[in-house]
Amino acid sequence: MEKRLARRRLLVQKEIVWDKHSKVVEPRELADFKNYTKAKQMVATYSEKIANQSKPLSNTEMYEMR
Repeated sequence: MEKRLARRRLLVQKEIVWDKHSKVVEPRELADFKNYTKAKQMVATYSEKIANQSKPLSNTEMYEMR
């Protein structure tokens, strides 16, 4: 997932540089690209899932399991 995000970020940065080089009136920013924002959101959700899986159980949950 992060590889996809990095690739899209690189492509977006090239587009932004090209806009500035072409002296576009309103050059685009990172937030203007849907592919990049979708990939960023996808990485965030997967990272959150992984973080939630590795959380240790609380004391009350351990007590109830006995």
